[in-house]
Amino acid sequence: MYYRPSLADNQYSLPFDFCPIVDTENGKVISIDIPKVRRPIPKSKINQYLPGFIAEEYGSMRKDLKPLEVVQPEGVSFKLRGREIEWQNFKVLPLPLSYLTTTVPHWLQLP
Repeated sequence: MYYRPSLADNQYSLPFDFCPIVDTENGKVISIDIPKVRRPIPKSKINQYLPGFIAEEYGSMRKDLKPLEVVQPEGVSFKLRGREIEWQNFKVLPLPLSYLTTTVPHWLQLP
């Protein structure tokens, strides 16, 4: 369980510090474990890193940056097949992308 003031907020950044114990067969809350020392919910504004939020907060994205070009004259050293990536005798599957967590390998096969 977590506190998320906006749907764009990262749900992992503000977890609640209590835990409900639920009987899933009967659909009832049995008890709620509450720690003796409570963690307060921050009152400060949550930082957002999506372009729309940055423009809303600061007016616009920076325009003084020059383009970054990554060049590999001999080609890449990995193979990408669908959502599987193979690199230096490792295979990673799947390869989900998220603006909050970047690339997260869920399964790793060693040689």
